[in-house]
Formats: sequence, C-alpha cells, structure tokens
Amino acid sequence: MLLHNTLIILNILKLISSLVWFNSISKSVTEGVAMELLCTFLVYEYKGAVTTLTEILPNDLRLKGFLKDISDFYMRERLCVLYCGQAILSGAVKYSHPFSVNSKSCLCTILLLSFLFLKLSLH
Repeated sequence: MLLHNTLIILNILKLISSLVWFNSISKSVTEGVAMELLCTFLVYEYKGAVTTLTEILPNDLRLKGFLKDISDFYMRERLCVLYCGQAILSGAVKYSHPFSVNSKSCLCTILLLSFLFLKLSLH
C-alpha cells in the first residue's frame, strides 16, 4: 500500500510540475524551490487523501482550487518569514525590549552569515 501511494504521489508530482502554475512560480524561484514548496504543502497543509489527488488533476475547477491553496500557503510562509524578521529587527533596536540582547545577537549572526555567504559566492 505504501509503495502504491508513493507511486501515485510521484506521478502527481510529475503532472503538477508540468502545470502552468508550477512553470510560472518557477520563474520567480528555482525549480527545486518550487518542488520543495509543493512537497511541503502536501506534507504539512494538504488535508485530502492520496487518492483524491488523482481526482483533482483532471477536474479544472478542483485543480484551480488546489493551486490557489498552494499559492496561499506560499504567501503565508513568506509573511511568516517577514514577521520573524520584523520581530528580530524591532527587538534589536529597542533597548527596553525584553529580548533586546537576544535579538541583537541573532541579527549579528544573520548579518555575519549573509556576509560569509556573499563572500563565498563571489569566489
């Protein structure tokens, strides 16, 4: 049963990767990130059964709803990252903030890692 479900999911991933949504999102992110987003959505957010995925693909109306759910999930993930960044920055600049020291330390680590990544990518 597990092998059968895995094969169904792999076939669905192949079909979805050829869809317009996947191709349009792949223009703004790499194909690997788009595939990772799809897999993350299927693992953490999708509430249907494996067999219902095979019913969604041929039905245009249900497919549009499915793709909208993935887009909404992607936007929520991006907003979450922005809110976390805002919390770190606001905590780092306010001395009265209870987590000021932790926020500054986190911000310094992020900046240092970003600098190192940039330096390594230039070489």
